[in-house]
Amino acid sequence: MESYKLRAQCQGHSGDVRSVDVQRLGNDESFASGSRDKYMRIWKLGDNSINRIFQSELHQKYIGAVVWTSSENVATACQDGFVRIFTHSEEMPFQSFKAHSENVSCIEYSATNKLLITGSWDKTAKVWEENQCIYELKGHSAAVWCVAVVEDVDSMYVLTGSADKKIFLWKKDCCVQKYEGHTDAVRSLLVLSSNEFLSASNDASIKHWSIKGDCIATYYSHENYIYSLTQLSNGFASCGEDRSVRIWQFQRKDLKRQAECIQIIRHPAISVWTVGSFSNDDIVTGSSDGILRIFSKDVSRQAAEDVQMAFQDEVIKVEVAVQQQNDEIDIKNLPGPESLLEPGTRDSQFKIINENNERICYSWSASKQEWEKIGNVVGVNDKNKQCSSGKEYMGKRYDFVFDVDVQEGLPPIQLPFNEGDDPYMAAQKFLTENELSQHFLDEVANFIIKNSNWNATKLQSSSSSSYVDPFTGAGRYVPSGNAATTTSASKYFPQTNPVRIEQANIKGIVAKLKDFNAKLPSELSVTSDALDSLEGLMLGTSETNADRLLAILATTMHWPNEYIFPVLDLLRLAVIEENFTQKLVDTLTPLGLTELLKKYFIPSAGVVNVMLSTRIIANLLTSTIGKKIILPEVDTILLTVIDIIENCKNSSDSQRKQLNIALSTVLLNISVLNMQHDFSMETKASMLDIIRSLLENCSDQESQFRILVALGTMLQEGRMKLVALSLEFTPLLNNLKKVSDPEKLGHCAEDLLKALGV
Repeated sequence: MESYKLRAQCQGHSGDVRSVDVQRLGNDESFASGSRDKYMRIWKLGDNSINRIFQSELHQKYIGAVVWTSSENVATACQDGFVRIFTHSEEMPFQSFKAHSENVSCIEYSATNKLLITGSWDKTAKVWEENQCIYELKGHSAAVWCVAVVEDVDSMYVLTGSADKKIFLWKKDCCVQKYEGHTDAVRSLLVLSSNEFLSASNDASIKHWSIKGDCIATYYSHENYIYSLTQLSNGFASCGEDRSVRIWQFQRKDLKRQAECIQIIRHPAISVWTVGSFSNDDIVTGSSDGILRIFSKDVSRQAAEDVQMAFQDEVIKVEVAVQQQNDEIDIKNLPGPESLLEPGTRDSQFKIINENNERICYSWSASKQEWEKIGNVVGVNDKNKQCSSGKEYMGKRYDFVFDVDVQEGLPPIQLPFNEGDDPYMAAQKFLTENELSQHFLDEVANFIIKNSNWNATKLQSSSSSSYVDPFTGAGRYVPSGNAATTTSASKYFPQTNPVRIEQANIKGIVAKLKDFNAKLPSELSVTSDALDSLEGLMLGTSETNADRLLAILATTMHWPNEYIFPVLDLLRLAVIEENFTQKLVDTLTPLGLTELLKKYFIPSAGVVNVMLSTRIIANLLTSTIGKKIILPEVDTILLTVIDIIENCKNSSDSQRKQLNIALSTVLLNISVLNMQHDFSMETKASMLDIIRSLLENCSDQESQFRILVALGTMLQEGRMKLVALSLEFTPLLNNLKKVSDPEKLGHCAEDLLKALGV
């Protein structure tokens, strides 16, 4: 059986390629792509080339998905909530409409019924006829990540997959079937027939379902999130966060049709976001490096041998960089040539061996059933020298190997750690490998920090300017550990503790509450004695104080918008105390509290109320209970921040300054939360996009400084540097590095430029 190999590639976009869709309604040698660079483009294939034949206007926000709606028209789903439909002869859309209140994450088209289906972070999917919504599909408790159309003989059904881990089947606007089994967000759906479909998830599995609700099989091969599926003539292809596309073939086993992964196509990119297929089974991929790649198993359509070798060299550089960072390629610990006698477990599997005291890389060829020599692994430091004074764990040297007692009566578990590592990443790895609860993350990380005397200036760095992309001729960033990535230590970031906004004039707050209380009807007012006691209550932390304060807020939180701001300011101070926050949650439930905040954390609530509710969120992020409340709402909060930035530009200078400080503090505290919980790639990329947007629209220096620290904290994960560069932070940072008063702002900007290798 022939293996897929590179046919052609081109630098399709300046940002991540988030979606591709092949034209199947006419000439299927063309396809559309949508990107984080805000452009939709249409491409036509040559023999060994990809030629652009159309580019849309610049969208307001990034494009999450594209779909052909006719042989000439393409619809785009955008982060700004709009759907736009283009004909490939006009760069402006001939139709544009607001489809959702939040990011439109997915879009599909039913050619039979001439209907458009969209899904969104607003937790809904919608069915559209022209630009009119004919069905709204409500039921998911989290973002809808994917939709698919199931066309039966006499009716149309819609499948929706969500971050709530569930899949729903809809007839019109009624849910007629639910599918549960995934343990993380459902990211892609592929309908195989009117009787069965596939689902792919962040849990790294692909599930095969009957439409009636039975899980026929679960397929494993990917090592990380799976983002996209596409159908082939006798199987399907999948792609994901493990830098690969995987080819699956259906086979009969025990009279059942099941799929097996028969090939892995590694990519020299952080994420392979999307994969599409042509009628001849060639596939197209879009990834985080902005490059579009076509692969074919037909030898006559494959690229020349030198192009194939250059592509493999680039893949190997990334693989070695990742292994260098994660596994410490110590030549003494590498296996010898005898290890090549053992067959590989998957196609394109890499193995580095000690051959005549040199590090040599081999790749497993599934079609030839042999290890193929790739070449020497160069530029790898002998890290054993760095750790010679440390301790050994599992055959490697570490600066520290801690004994951690996890349960009384059981022996301690060893936790290895090097000074250059991130304590939270080390703690997360320890919890995952030992199947321990996420509840212990902060505790384990703080244990590491305390016992290793860790600080941010110990972060490892490596730099080189010699790497050149053999296809684009330019140096570009690859996953952390690659020679093209430079990490520079800074005293300003990463931020490891969230920041509170606790300065307040309590007497002024109480006076304003008394003033408004006197103007309101009796059913909305509280007693004078209760308000007289407020100042004393705010200075104490006892359980009685919390109960009395909660009783006051139970009434005042229902005050009208024009009177609510001192109540929000009071709540902002109160949630700093864990005891009060717990009682508030017990009274309102976490959902009730978040719904209360959403009422005022929107531009229409007025800039003062928005600013104060933003401060409440910032302070909630400083407590353990508050973090649990905010964590499930991070994506929604980030989207609202975008709206606030856009809609509050015309506020007075003083109001805008206070709002920017509150927003920058929220972003800073969310960046700290990310270090502890490692958000999805989408959330992290959105976070950087919002950081840039606020930085562009912010002139006060304290806000700018907090935004820069948030950026530096997000950049502790090497792959986020590529996202930051694609968002063009460099000009903004070059301007800010010139600031000498306060000097911390200029110095922090300079440190960020070093961290980005600029």
